[in-house]
Amino acid sequence: MLDISNEIPTKTFQIIAHKLVAKYPKSFQDYDDDGMVIGNGLITICNQLKERYKYLKVTHKRNSPVESTLPVPINKRKKLLSAKAGCVDWQPSPCGSNEDNEIKEKLKEIDLENWSDESVMELLQKSYAQQRYFINKTPTVIDIKNEWPILLKSVGIKFHFKRLMNKSIDLLSKNLFLKSENIINFGIKRHIIKSRPTENNEIIKCVLSIISKYFAEDVCEIFSEEEDFSSLEDIISPKIITKTEGDGTKRYNIVMEQEIINTYLEMDQALNEVFALYFMFNLEYPKKSSLTWEFIQFFFLKIYPQIGSKNLKKNSQTKIIGFFHKLQKVNSLIV
Repeated sequence: MLDISNEIPTKTFQIIAHKLVAKYPKSFQDYDDDGMVIGNGLITICNQLKERYKYLKVTHKRNSPVESTLPVPINKRKKLLSAKAGCVDWQPSPCGSNEDNEIKEKLKEIDLENWSDESVMELLQKSYAQQRYFINKTPTVIDIKNEWPILLKSVGIKFHFKRLMNKSIDLLSKNLFLKSENIINFGIKRHIIKSRPTENNEIIKCVLSIISKYFAEDVCEIFSEEEDFSSLEDIISPKIITKTEGDGTKRYNIVMEQEIINTYLEMDQALNEVFALYFMFNLEYPKKSSLTWEFIQFFFLKIYPQIGSKNLKKNSQTKIIGFFHKLQKVNSLIV
């Protein structure tokens, strides 16, 4: 092809990939560690063809006039696809009735200790469409605290994520612990860590550190330990700030847009809710930790969007699937 044209459009690679997958559908499928099909292989094949093209292009480089191009504005459609990625109930139609406003006011003033779980769930279910309508107008954390504070409480986060994604956010930490040994084995084999942690909070930190280091990302974008909260002004995306009290007790604080959302004594609940906030509030993963977050999304929660992604890095799925394969290989050798 390079003998005919120096520029091969992406559409050409996609056509080739489609033909290969159509002819050999099972040969090119991508799998996760549980043997679950996570893709038909189109993205992987297409990216491999692109990488090969880039390599060959260097050796076939020809002189060509430099064309001036205008800056491309932000693609609103891409932003919308990112917001909707993986969601199953992103925006139901709101009723806009007086009852909706009454429910909103009840939830705003609610004292959770004096209400049964069933009653709270009923109010949250009835007002879900109204919640999504509010969220999809891109409110700030301050706006949320003022209008829908229940959405920043544990009960609201768990309910909303379950309704939005049709999946319990508690699966994240549950599966992390179940699969932690495989990742820790990989970390030891690759000399990323030297010893195995035994305490739950340390296991979580260790697993996140191994994943981040594999992708050459900064785990401090996900969690960091601080002596005080003076660094809050630099935090926009959701993350965990660990603070050790005078008596040695560690507290795991969820921070977003310079505001402390919730505080827990165990890191698993903090990690679950930090992740949930990205989907609830239509947030993209931060560039410095996007591969780590997307790996968590795929590996622990089995969220594989058919369209859109919260990670805007190119070839991210290829890198993550590559990590899946390396984890399988290392642990098959250990077994």
